[in-house]
Amino acid sequence: MSGLRARGLGPAAAVAALAAREATRAAWVRAVAVALVLGPAVIAATSSGDGSAVGRLRAFVSWSVDLVGVCLTLTAVFLAAGLASRLRRGELTQLACGPLGRVGLVAGWSGGVAAVGAGLAAIALVTVGLGAAALAARADPADRPALRQALTAWARVEPRPPDPAAVAAAVAARLSDLRRTGQAPADGEGGDDLARALEAEVRLGLRSVRPGQTIGWTFSGVRPGPEVRELTLRFRFDVDEARETGRVTQREIPGRFWFRAPGSQEASSLDGTWRGGRPVELRAPVEVLEGSHEVELLFTSRAPPGSTVVFPREGPRLIHEAGGLASNALRAGLLLAARVGFLAAVTAVAAALLDANLAALAGLFALFLGAAHGFLADALVPGTFGLLDGPLRGLASAALAAGADLSRVDVADALATGQAIPWAEVGRAVGLDLVLRGGLALSVGGALFARRELGALR
Repeated sequence: MSGLRARGLGPAAAVAALAAREATRAAWVRAVAVALVLGPAVIAATSSGDGSAVGRLRAFVSWSVDLVGVCLTLTAVFLAAGLASRLRRGELTQLACGPLGRVGLVAGWSGGVAAVGAGLAAIALVTVGLGAAALAARADPADRPALRQALTAWARVEPRPPDPAAVAAAVAARLSDLRRTGQAPADGEGGDDLARALEAEVRLGLRSVRPGQTIGWTFSGVRPGPEVRELTLRFRFDVDEARETGRVTQREIPGRFWFRAPGSQEASSLDGTWRGGRPVELRAPVEVLEGSHEVELLFTSRAPPGSTVVFPREGPRLIHEAGGLASNALRAGLLLAARVGFLAAVTAVAAALLDANLAALAGLFALFLGAAHGFLADALVPGTFGLLDGPLRGLASAALAAGADLSRVDVADALATGQAIPWAEVGRAVGLDLVLRGGLALSVGGALFARRELGALR
């Protein structure tokens, strides 16, 4: 124990306990806790969704979890910003008399805030789960099978994307052929636009299949539970009658899907005729995995001559049961707790260097940057900033890389629609966002925190 205190972990834990105690004593934090309990009850009594029992249940879960997310993130920011006021008033002077490192002070405060946020998340999600169970219990008996289906978590496994190296090689070969035949300028003028057009063409070819041809995808991480008996294949395709004109029809196309484990010579097939432009679901026995967590899916087109089957960019999906609402809510709670911890770390670092108002503003900026991460990343295309495009785009990309992507998983939508939150996303949020990014922020903030204002300022 003395060794821990010598490294500053003991005082840091004391700071965390102080932060947690101060938070639980704050009247507005208690009001947030009450809102997280009463809010879902009000939503359950007033929401109607699309008028059906399932629609009402999904509206209740979605709105309630959205409320939880907003309350938790704002609570984390404003609690962590309170460190600035405590430093200014000298309330941490006695704690700092021990071997408390610069990082330990900031990390301890953010850890206490994160613990309070995790506790609030647990209370809120338990309340939402009880509310969902109550709505299902009060529903008409005829609606209960559909409600059980809606409360089931479903894992959606997407195929591996095309190999970027293979795509780049195909584009380079195509560009070389065009230049050799004089169809592209040899000096490279307009090469970027041509390369992007060729890349789009190559990627379109990878998801298109002509009569008699076969296209394939590989799915990794297919881990159905022992009670799962079948996989669901969900797909959609368009039928291009003349690719050079882009004329798409909803013609019915015969074909065959094949399932096989990688390297296996055995395959299970599903034959049928499907109309283009419409979503289709097929069932396959779970035995197609052959004990593996990977499976290859092949499609052979039997379309008439001149008809090309074009799959969307995301390709088909494999879907299987992945537990109930309780297990999905647990993953959601861990994900929310990791986000709260990251925001608390960033705001606490700002609070150690700035006043409380500016620290809260910095935390809100980190929240905005994370919530809009996907949109901002897509918007950073070449030429966005004109003459200063290179350095400004580099700075913006660095800011996005340093911040957590809070838009990666929509927790409310996942719980409401039954999309299982992958454990991989939970691990990424905890390991990459909380530990790595949050820890880096605390380390940098501790290094900059050269002069601690532990005495009261006059």
